[in-house]
Amino acid sequence: MFLGIFLLLGLLTLRPIDQTPYTDWQGYTQALEALQQASTPEVPVAGEALRVGWAKVNLTPDHLSPLAGYGNRLGASYEQVVDSVYARVFVLDNGQRRVAYFAMDLLIAPPELTERLQAALRTDAFPVDFVYLTATHSHHSFGGWAPRLGGFVLAGKFDEDALERLVTQLQHATRQAAATLQPCEVAYTETHVPTFVQNRVMHEEGELDDVLHTVVFRKQDGALATLTTYTAHATSLGMKDLRLSADYPGYFSHQVETQSRVELAAFSAGAVGSHGNQSPASITGVAKARLIGDGLAGEVCRALDSLHFSTTRRLDAVQIPLAFDKPQLRLGRYLRFTPWVFHGLFGKYTTSLTALRIGSLVFVGIPADFSGELTDDATRAAAASPLILTSFNGGYMGYITPKKYYNLDKYETRVMNFTGPEGGPYLVEMIGRLGQIMERRAP
Repeated sequence: MFLGIFLLLGLLTLRPIDQTPYTDWQGYTQALEALQQASTPEVPVAGEALRVGWAKVNLTPDHLSPLAGYGNRLGASYEQVVDSVYARVFVLDNGQRRVAYFAMDLLIAPPELTERLQAALRTDAFPVDFVYLTATHSHHSFGGWAPRLGGFVLAGKFDEDALERLVTQLQHATRQAAATLQPCEVAYTETHVPTFVQNRVMHEEGELDDVLHTVVFRKQDGALATLTTYTAHATSLGMKDLRLSADYPGYFSHQVETQSRVELAAFSAGAVGSHGNQSPASITGVAKARLIGDGLAGEVCRALDSLHFSTTRRLDAVQIPLAFDKPQLRLGRYLRFTPWVFHGLFGKYTTSLTALRIGSLVFVGIPADFSGELTDDATRAAAASPLILTSFNGGYMGYITPKKYYNLDKYETRVMNFTGPEGGPYLVEMIGRLGQIMERRAP
């Protein structure tokens, strides 16, 4: 009887890995249709001179909450606060569009948060017409924002009140940022910083995206704010450490804000899907987070004295749906669970690519841990320079890795690859097409 039940469950829940080319996916056709519609904007994207405002809000819970980031914690709550976690918000406006950019000290921008926050901001007294979500990917920030069993494993017991509190805090910060709007100038700098990042999947044999991207806004009154992305996973404190922390991105932001004339320093995780942080082996935990954060902050602070600022009218934003109706949660090398098992564990939610253009800068937000090994392919396909990739834009598709690694027995390629072998090529093409559109849309 036991064997019969076991076999029946297998027949109901298991299938061979789906090798269907992504160009045959129904969602691929839908994405192409959306891209075609987005290729010609309905309204002019050039308006008045760009204005910017910013604000930050302390998100640290006022009670013990579960930590997010490691399933082995089994929903454990934090025992101590090492440093506070924040959200930093930019509001960008050119008279035609109003965009809110969020950089949150969270593991991801949760799908449960996305729709609620968008709805709250659309109905506000000064509505935002586009929301661009990012997270720092700290594995020691608070959880409680995801329902179902999969959400419990990822982020602990779901807390409806905590989620509503988060929406309210972000809405309030957006209002504060909008209240400080001023005409601004924009500068951009990038530098290679291999010291603090490694390819944790293929190590020296793999490619490394070590670029530190920084956008700098200067208001009419001289106030400065920075927006930085980097590809190293925020896992400095380790899985067994049950303390709340923003990890190295928090130390980075604090250092820039206290050691320079920058009022607000935001950080967004870049293409972290295959990239871990690194430091000398003798430096671990909080000391490691501080070392990496301070090191990256030093790079940004040194660049502030040699920036070239310019004004712009260009502000544009687009959202394109991505196919994720047939997730492939794997069981070993050859088998996958049927989609209804995945949806039962994690829920069914929409996923999309988001794109933001500020002057000549093109951002693309990805609902995944996107591999840094795919950055060059995506940049070439997009024909946009610079192309700034950010992860965790409000949905989640797991890890997106190169197709050639799909059968590796690695956490990133087997446990957390939810899109199948075609996920990498699919995302690269979609990012490329979206980047090209963002180049063409702006006059």
